[in-house]
Amino acid sequence: EIESLCKEIRVIRSSSPVTAGFIWVEVFHHSVSKGCGVNILCDMLNIHPDETCGVGNDYNDIDLLDFTACSFVTRNAPLEVRGRYTEVPANEEDGFATVVQSII
Repeated sequence: EIESLCKEIRVIRSSSPVTAGFIWVEVFHHSVSKGCGVNILCDMLNIHPDETCGVGNDYNDIDLLDFTACSFVTRNAPLEVRGRYTEVPANEEDGFATVVQSII
């Protein structure tokens, strides 16, 4: 509903990283996303997207995970997000470190 009021914004639902059970709403300019940021970095650093890896845990990571060649999501991510990517242990179980160790 918020997006319909202004074509310049994009709204992403996100769960709270601090307090379980709370829902946050993130509002961005429509051209801003983590995926867009990684794409810009790839261009700047001359890295092909096929050489990228992403790890996420929430709705606001979907653009990043859709962009990266290898995409992982932590076990504590929402079900709708977990079903789309390779699952790794939860944040509290060193999910990010698990991915890094498997790569190096």
